[in-house]
Amino acid sequence: MIRRPVEVGIEQPHATDPIERAPRDVRAALSRHADALRDDAFRGKFVSLQRVPSKPLKRWQGRLESLPNLYKIDLHRGWRALHFVVTDERGQVVFEFEVLTNTELDRFLGYA
Repeated sequence: MIRRPVEVGIEQPHATDPIERAPRDVRAALSRHADALRDDAFRGKFVSLQRVPSKPLKRWQGRLESLPNLYKIDLHRGWRALHFVVTDERGQVVFEFEVLTNTELDRFLGYA
């Protein structure tokens, strides 16, 4: 079986601002995380879309067109990265679409 490379990208333009405002060590951890995703696209904690409140889910789906799955990775100092994986003619493609603090994630998901 031939293994295709995993492509890792950032959802543009929305995800670039939070990445740029993140501290340097968080950006470095995100870079390492992106490298690790090339080996395992499904790395991180799977988040059931059924557990995501409808308001943020609709917001994400409106922005991304579809959200087939959701994974969360813990970065440094309470920061989190959210990504999803799709498979197309290129193979598996991973899109980072949120980089935020744990507090922001809780608020975004309606937990705080």
